[in-house]
Amino acid sequence: MTPNDRRLMNLGLLISVIAILGAAVAGSDASEEGVGEGENGEVEPVDWTTSESGDLNEGQTDEYAFAPDDRDAVVLETEFVLTWQDEDDLGGVGVFQNEGDEFNLTVTTPAGRCYSETVRNEHGQQGEIVICIGPEQDLEWQGAWTVTVTLEDAGDQQPLIGPSISDNSNTYELDVRLTYRPVD
Repeated sequence: MTPNDRRLMNLGLLISVIAILGAAVAGSDASEEGVGEGENGEVEPVDWTTSESGDLNEGQTDEYAFAPDDRDAVVLETEFVLTWQDEDDLGGVGVFQNEGDEFNLTVTTPAGRCYSETVRNEHGQQGEIVICIGPEQDLEWQGAWTVTVTLEDAGDQQPLIGPSISDNSNTYELDVRLTYRPVD
C-alpha cells in the first residue's frame, strides 16, 4: 500500500466518522425537543377518551369515576355526552304512544364542583345531554371526575283509550373526553 493510498483510506475513515457523529448529534437534538412539541415548545394536548353503557330502571343511578393515568397535567377541556333512544310505540301507528324518558347527568370535578342537567327526549327522538367544562372554569387534575347517570322517569306507553303500559327502564351510552397537556 502506497502512502497516497493510506491517506485516501484515512480520509475516507475520517469522513465516515464525521458522518456518523453528525447523524448521532442530529438524532439526539430531536429527542431532546420531545415528540409532540408545538411551535412554542409546549407539549401537544392529549385527548383521553372512554365510553360506558348501562341499563337503568326508573329512579336508579349508575356512578363512574374517571381518573386518567397522567397525573402531572393541565386539564384544558372536558366533555361528557349522555345519549339514549326510547323504545318504539307499541301496537303500530296510533295505538300507543311512548312518552319520552328523562335522564339526569351530573359531573363532579376533583375539586368538588358540580355540573348537572336533566333532559326528557321528545317522542320518537334520541335524547342527549352534553356537559362541557372548559378552561374558564377552575379545572383541577388531582383526583377522579365523578359522573352519575340517573333515569328519573322512563315514560310509559300511552294508549288512545284505556290504561297505559308501564315502561320501567332504558339503556344509555356515556362518552367522556378529557383534553389535557402533560407537564414535564
